[in-house]
Amino acid sequence: MSKNDLDFQGTISRNYAKKQILKFSIGYLTAYASYMIFVFGVMYFLVGIQLEMILLLIFYAVLIPYMFVLIFVIWFEFKYVKMFSFEVLENNLIIRHGVFNRVKATIPYSRIQNINITNGVFDRMYKTFTVKVETAGFSAAASGRRSGLAKPEGYIPGLKEPNIIENKIKEHLKRHSAIPSGL
Repeated sequence: MSKNDLDFQGTISRNYAKKQILKFSIGYLTAYASYMIFVFGVMYFLVGIQLEMILLLIFYAVLIPYMFVLIFVIWFEFKYVKMFSFEVLENNLIIRHGVFNRVKATIPYSRIQNINITNGVFDRMYKTFTVKVETAGFSAAASGRRSGLAKPEGYIPGLKEPNIIENKIKEHLKRHSAIPSGL
């Protein structure tokens, strides 16, 4: 790849990390904390443990683990944002991401079928968008089995201006659709 091939490159917003941390906090507190409060409530009524002991157990079993997990999630999400980048080149789109397992996805324009821009509830709170580049021949079901979530091959979250990358990709798609595929 030469610098002449590069048309556009970018990163994602730090607001993406803030959004993910908020989503984690809500999920953790509603799932784990409610489960632990239920368990301790059952212990209070069935076993007869003192209320002070229940509150102490909730503090040690819910809040302290939450603080450790939250610190890790904050570090992970901001590191993920720092490691995420994308490039619009002459012949393909390159997306790099990952903290522990670095991934480089190269998507030729000839395989791009659709570009979706989504803006969910949490995205609207942080004024970000997600660009999903759907490709021919990519199995979302296989992706879902591997990672637990079905994401398209070209997934770019946390963008402030999604129309810029959409327009750049569409420009290249027009150029590549005019060229015969050689079949």
